[in-house]
Amino acid sequence: VEITQLGNNDNGFFAFGNGIFYNDEWFPVDENGVVRLPNGENYYLPAFSSIWSNSPKLYRWERKFIHQSLNGISFYDFCNHIVSVFGDNGMIGICYYLASLFRDVIYKQTQHFPMLNLFGPKGTGKSELGHCLMSFFVAKNEAPNIENSTIAALASVVEQTANALVHLDEFKNDIDLRKREFLKGLWDGTGRTKMNMDNDKKKETTQVDSGVIVSGQEMATADVALFSRMLFLEFNNCEFSKQQQLRFDKLKEIRQKGCTHITLELLRFREKFCLEFSQNYREATKELQNKTEGKMIETRNLMNWVIPLAAFRTLKNVVNVPFSYEKLFESVVSFMLNQNEKCKRNNDIAQFWNILNYLKSDGLIYNDADYKVKSYSKMSFDKPKGSVEFKNLTPILLLRKSRIFMLYKKQGRSAGDVTIPEASLLYYLENSKGYLGTKRSVRFKQISANGLNQVTMVDGKVKETTCTEPALCFDYSTLKELYELSLEVETTDINDEPEESQTNSDNQQCNEPELPF
Repeated sequence: VEITQLGNNDNGFFAFGNGIFYNDEWFPVDENGVVRLPNGENYYLPAFSSIWSNSPKLYRWERKFIHQSLNGISFYDFCNHIVSVFGDNGMIGICYYLASLFRDVIYKQTQHFPMLNLFGPKGTGKSELGHCLMSFFVAKNEAPNIENSTIAALASVVEQTANALVHLDEFKNDIDLRKREFLKGLWDGTGRTKMNMDNDKKKETTQVDSGVIVSGQEMATADVALFSRMLFLEFNNCEFSKQQQLRFDKLKEIRQKGCTHITLELLRFREKFCLEFSQNYREATKELQNKTEGKMIETRNLMNWVIPLAAFRTLKNVVNVPFSYEKLFESVVSFMLNQNEKCKRNNDIAQFWNILNYLKSDGLIYNDADYKVKSYSKMSFDKPKGSVEFKNLTPILLLRKSRIFMLYKKQGRSAGDVTIPEASLLYYLENSKGYLGTKRSVRFKQISANGLNQVTMVDGKVKETTCTEPALCFDYSTLKELYELSLEVETTDINDEPEESQTNSDNQQCNEPELPF
């Protein structure tokens, strides 16, 4: 039987390109590329068959994904080198490797598996951590460039192995939208859908059975849905002491020899992992929830970070590493809170408020014409119907929906950002933190294209033109805290502003009060 996917196999073994690990024993290929197992089963690994020995362009990946006994370093010592160079980032990377080694077990429990995102400027060591983690499977890792690779090529790389690691490098926010969607699909195990021309043109989806490392110099915040499917690690140190450089060079020397012997050692704990992961997953989830009680943690974020934590929790009594579960737990909490904060600041709602901030600072929206910030002790709403009394004088933002939404789309397009449809934006805003309700008729000034108030002459008098329109109402203090919104605040106590008519119609009504001059 030919093995077409390396790594974990449903027949109870782990395949490298040059042999099979079965029942805690290594069985190499013979000159014909055949592995003969003691149970009488024979398997074919074509990469090392003499038939293809003169065809170097074929089976290139299979010839890299091999087990070699060139390195005798222990798991503890290798982890110690990684942690001494990369600190807490290295610790998370090690636990991600442990989780990936038993990904199929974890996926059955969670139905998802996050990517590991290594982000930082050039020269910070992010790609080197990726290479170190890949050395558990491949001695000299060459990560494909996301930007230069086709989706078909990326899908081919991802589906080549099971319960291993894949490294994709040079992520950028401006990659093709289809590539972003492909990366998002890796989280829930969905690869690329294609037409199989050899099977009655039936559609089939490529497999995603390994952990995926994504590294790059840009934070994946252009699409927060992608960012939230990752475990985010930051690398920011570009300058290193002589001692740090020596440690880095030593680690590089070790990983270039490959550390597949460590993978074989850890595979011996598969039965334990299968039996105990589910309970440890529940316990680790409960611990994280208790630790972050009272904090607004996105569910997906927490469910992602619990995976490497639970994987280590399952194996902590049988693997020897230079850090404790307690140390790992504190680091996971810190990383999770950091990523959670970035998710909140870069989601679709945050983008809307960021654009609003820009429009205000650039003089493109105007107080009393596009928004008002007034302080209230009591306020009534038309949607939902009712009124709210505040304990203290509370600043409220009243947003003129029609013009603000139009300017949001216009500014987003000019900046190259992807804005969401108006109906979706309204739904998100009405269900976001800080939203209080909608007033059907709020009087706003009319502004000319030059930014001046529109006026008209009536009976020889100059009058300012205003219109009543629906306004979305928000707790301004909440918006300032969440999105650093910066608009002027008036501190006049107003129970219910007289100039805001409580009509039952949403039709625009123009009024022309006299100006005070």
